[in-house]
Amino acid sequence: MSPQGREPGPSEYREYGRGYASTFVLFVVLAAGFVLDQSLSGLGAHWVAWLVGAILVLGIDLLAIRAARAHRTVTVTSTEVVVGGARMSRSDIVGLEHGADPHTPILGSDALAAALPRGITGLSLHLADGSRVVVPTRAPDRLAGVLHAEHDLPDVRLAEPQDAAALADIERKAAQLFTVAGLELPGNWASMAATREPLAVLVSGRPPTGFVRLGEVDGLALIETVAVLPSKMRKGLGCALVEAACIWAVVRGYPAVLVSTYRDVPWNAPFFESCGLTVVDELGPEMKELRDWEVAVGLERLGPRVTLRRDL
Repeated sequence: MSPQGREPGPSEYREYGRGYASTFVLFVVLAAGFVLDQSLSGLGAHWVAWLVGAILVLGIDLLAIRAARAHRTVTVTSTEVVVGGARMSRSDIVGLEHGADPHTPILGSDALAAALPRGITGLSLHLADGSRVVVPTRAPDRLAGVLHAEHDLPDVRLAEPQDAAALADIERKAAQLFTVAGLELPGNWASMAATREPLAVLVSGRPPTGFVRLGEVDGLALIETVAVLPSKMRKGLGCALVEAACIWAVVRGYPAVLVSTYRDVPWNAPFFESCGLTVVDELGPEMKELRDWEVAVGLERLGPRVTLRRDL
């Protein structure tokens, strides 16, 4: 999160913590009561009491509105999400999810730490460091739309333990595309790849419809796998997952992201090239070791493989 005390840049979205409708309603009610009292009690009766009461009631309401606007106003700039005095960089966001877990911290002042105010829903932001934070909002769809406009992320989030079965199913169904294309992957490649513990797994949807598995090689981020349910392909989900992977890598300080894939399979190298990666020939020692492993398990029997890179 960003330090407090800086003025945010030009806002792309602003949602005030509370409006002045309640003050107007109270004023109308008090005015109607005053008029009714004067008509029944005579001109000039009780006007001092009504004036004092109006000042107290309207003053308290205005103070409450001022506090709510100070602590709960949501502002989105080109670089930050700001709630009250709390700021968070938009580059930290790797996914969005509607709703809020009651145990997830709420972005904003200490007054909001316990629970969301009445009438306020939450938009959960999944951050690159694995944490989450909730933004209190009355318009989660509008806020998500503004944040999606930059990241183009269809609710990408970090994988959770309960996603394991769905991820295995996605990987199995995505691999069937090779069989349909007449390419039979070696039977041992998936089990051998699974022995390498990923640094992160980002998924899209709940339940997941696609995921990207991330690791590290030669001090660079490595896209180990991108898999999407066949029924969800050609809808931008794969590219969104790659973009989420790049954001994850940028936040962690990696200068580039790499992937090793088939050169001539349409949903492999051509897909990654459409996401801004380019073929490279110079490989570090760890990447060379990975390529040797691919040869050893028989992956290159299906066709030539290449390494692609995107500088961040």
